[in-house]
Amino acid sequence: MLFRRQPEVPSFSALDPEHVVTLNALNMAKEDILGTRRWEFDLRHDGQLITKPTASSQSIVPTLSYVALVPNQATITEATSGEDITNRFMDDTIMRIVPIGDANYAETAFRVTSYHPVNSTIALMNMPVTVQGDVTGDCDLVYAEYLLPDTVREVVRASFDQNEISLQQLDPTVQFDECIPSPHLESGQPRILSVGGYDRSTYEYTETVPDPKLRSIVWPVPDAEYLISYSYYYRHPDLTSGTSTWDGIPGDVIADIVWQATSIVKMAIDGDYAAAHFADMAQAQASTKHMAYGGSSARRHVVKSWDSGNALSASREGFPGKLIG
Repeated sequence: MLFRRQPEVPSFSALDPEHVVTLNALNMAKEDILGTRRWEFDLRHDGQLITKPTASSQSIVPTLSYVALVPNQATITEATSGEDITNRFMDDTIMRIVPIGDANYAETAFRVTSYHPVNSTIALMNMPVTVQGDVTGDCDLVYAEYLLPDTVREVVRASFDQNEISLQQLDPTVQFDECIPSPHLESGQPRILSVGGYDRSTYEYTETVPDPKLRSIVWPVPDAEYLISYSYYYRHPDLTSGTSTWDGIPGDVIADIVWQATSIVKMAIDGDYAAAHFADMAQAQASTKHMAYGGSSARRHVVKSWDSGNALSASREGFPGKLIG
């Protein structure tokens, strides 16, 4: 408000169009300054993903049965005593049904878009495809696709059990069956984490359809609960009210965000199109600061194996050869 030579206001009002425009301008400017660059202060190492094992009819627990009632809807019955069917569903997971007892679709992984528990043992599931003919028999529930939190902008490293696993950056057009041709082909501990594209999770269809999130695919198909740790670039949530804050952004970078937002507001509300140079100034300053926050090569060193001083004979534990600092 001061940059626009306007009086300060004591609080934000969602009913004031000028306040709403200002809030949106700040969020737009935040993406312009932060989203177009990889800032080192946005690098986080606290990402964790817990996989869910395949629920298989071939094991004693659980016993699952599948019946296609209508072309794009299935009924799943949990026959094991004491097991609640709702335990088969998990937030931010894409579930797939593999009808292993059917002659025609035994290797087909049908995607489940939404579900609705009827009671503790029966759930209805919707699929985006029309099933041709009757499909009945035992089935597996496969979990290999996981959606990451909204605050994850880009994954840069993944590990399992203290050891680095392969990280693949997927083209957004790559589909599930390109990474996992058949869920029965191989299962076990995670060796590859593939990240790319946005998708929606399987959700209860009595609720609101969730927004898309960044997709990840774990291979092989997990056969147990495994903890995958990952490093990522953080996406700061949008401001939503007068009390919202951005944590972890240096003050001088926030100043560039404010100048960028001021440019937007002065043009949108004040009709001052000469304020476009504020955005140019903010971008130029942000680029200079981005290089400074990245540090210099003189302050970095290469990790060598810690069990031996001989790089040729040392066992490659940890993350040797990686540049840190």
